[in-house]
Amino acid sequence: MKRILFFLVATLSFSTLSFAQVAPNFDIYAFPSRFDEKSEAYFDANGFDIRNVEVMTEGTIVSTYDHNDIDPQSIKRWLDKFFPGSTSSGKVVLDWESGPYMDMRNYPKSHSRFKAAEAKIIELITLVKRYRPNIDVSLYSFPFRTWNDWQQDNYNTPGKLDNVISKLDFITPSLYILYTDEEVGRERNLKYLRDNMDPALIYGKKYNKPVIPFVWHRVHFNSPLYGKQIMRKETLARYIKYVMNYSYNNYEPEGITWWDGVGGRLDNLGGMDGFLNGTVYNAETYDAMIVSFAKYIKQELNEGAVAAPAPSSDAQKVVSYTLFNADTKQEIKTLSNGAVLDLSTLPTKNLDIRANTSPATVGSVVFSLSGAASKSVIENISTYDMMGDQGAWVPAEGSYTLKATPYTAYGGSGTAGTSLSISFKVVKDASSSSSSDITLTLVNASNESDIMALTDGATLDLSKLPTKSLNVRANTVSSSVESVVLQLSGEETYKRTESGAPYTLRGDENGDYYGWTPASGSYTLKVISYSGAKGTGTVLNTVSVSFKVVTGLSTSSSSSATAGSEVAPLADGLSAYPNPASAMLNVEFGDTGEGVAKINLLDFNGNVVLTQEEQTSASGFRTALDVSSLKSGLYVLQVVTPKGRTSQRVVIE
Repeated sequence: MKRILFFLVATLSFSTLSFAQVAPNFDIYAFPSRFDEKSEAYFDANGFDIRNVEVMTEGTIVSTYDHNDIDPQSIKRWLDKFFPGSTSSGKVVLDWESGPYMDMRNYPKSHSRFKAAEAKIIELITLVKRYRPNIDVSLYSFPFRTWNDWQQDNYNTPGKLDNVISKLDFITPSLYILYTDEEVGRERNLKYLRDNMDPALIYGKKYNKPVIPFVWHRVHFNSPLYGKQIMRKETLARYIKYVMNYSYNNYEPEGITWWDGVGGRLDNLGGMDGFLNGTVYNAETYDAMIVSFAKYIKQELNEGAVAAPAPSSDAQKVVSYTLFNADTKQEIKTLSNGAVLDLSTLPTKNLDIRANTSPATVGSVVFSLSGAASKSVIENISTYDMMGDQGAWVPAEGSYTLKATPYTAYGGSGTAGTSLSISFKVVKDASSSSSSDITLTLVNASNESDIMALTDGATLDLSKLPTKSLNVRANTVSSSVESVVLQLSGEETYKRTESGAPYTLRGDENGDYYGWTPASGSYTLKVISYSGAKGTGTVLNTVSVSFKVVTGLSTSSSSSATAGSEVAPLADGLSAYPNPASAMLNVEFGDTGEGVAKINLLDFNGNVVLTQEEQTSASGFRTALDVSSLKSGLYVLQVVTPKGRTSQRVVIE
């Protein structure tokens, strides 16, 4: 069967294409080797770009002896094969998801591990460009994919990836759907798309780089119910159309990259909830399915493309505003000029404002809010809501002016129509308190039970607590609280923003607290509650507590350290790859000290399902775990060395 590398990234210039696009001003790029003859022929004839684009995977990039280092000879051989000749041109996406990638993701920009990883990634980019100066280079999943607020706060802090992304020719973030609409709801998935497109578009606009996200017609391995199953073509098309119509600060994606795996393509062929009904059962029928998907996607992206909004700006106007419940989408009232919004009498404090236009569909609507708070938003898809599809606005008290202007084209371009400006006030009931009391609770992360109240001056003796796996929860009283910022300083420094209860220092997932074993020393924890999401809006209350962490047990290094012994937490993380893993899980750790390392793999009930011991040296150790017999799911990899212990979550597929 014909196998040509097919990846959804352009071979030609992104700005000028000599062939028809899938949709106006939007491209779909692909690696031919990921698809087969029928789909390749359809792609080639229908505006999909499958030309001279390749993905260089980790197996080519890394050294056989050190997965944290690159292998120049292997990289050169690969380039000689796919791009023969020093003047060859095309596109290459570098896919290196362990080692330096993980260090750049997990560590702050000031950390030595981050700086070393950044230098290694730049070395790779520079090497490829030196071998093939006419090739455009990108890095897969830069910026880093996030789902939770704590990941957004730590993985992609503003400016963190400047040095790397400035050296790329295009940007390819990952938009693989982690959980299905059936599991988390469509609105949550649209938020996920926005959260991952926004950082990429910020960098794209800053450095004038095309942004072309990766998508996949399968659900990602993360989903416990639908992992790696084929999603419905209607669902995939809706996601791609959302990406096509999305912009951030007037910067838009130039297309998407349609990915498919090489191995395991013929696994899970039933589709979500068996919707394929046995019609896909081998390579040929799978290929036919891809063509069906591609035809449907092209049809959806072009639907309405000819029927442009009314060309006359006089025919477009904002006629009114509707205040509605952002949680239920139920209308509350028409928002008129001079209105007074009393938060104590409204059915919710989670609000949004919709601009109603004539005609109902226009090119785009630009919102401008000023006064007690300011906000500028461009909405390209009806309905035109100031906070988007999943936004919620908890307004601070004060006076506001809102102006919305329709435009004949996408992204606030074209000709402006008739705008509508109104002024209104937001007040609170005088009897209500504007503050929210905050208390802190020390939590056992192993079983999600409360241990004690964490008060100012407390001393935590790790040898006397029921567990060393701890977390801290901030408890709030006022219903006005929409987010909480927790700032830890002292022996360890950490900051976290939580936009939904429980508000925890180290995070949680579906009620499962992430564990933290604090190092001995002095700490100060400052907690600030806000009226808006992600630490925005009005500060409602602030509390600070100082506490000490001590241990009554020895923390000296010992070659006999085991999972049951008391050892200090390791400052640096371990490396486990591939993650997800299906057969072998490689485990690496540096600077462990000489002695014995004990490796445990635990299921999410805390049961040890696999254990192994390794002799360590001063430079650490490297080993592999056979996980082929384990059930698919989420596990905790725990490593105890003479210098300390640490853990990391891994997925077995």
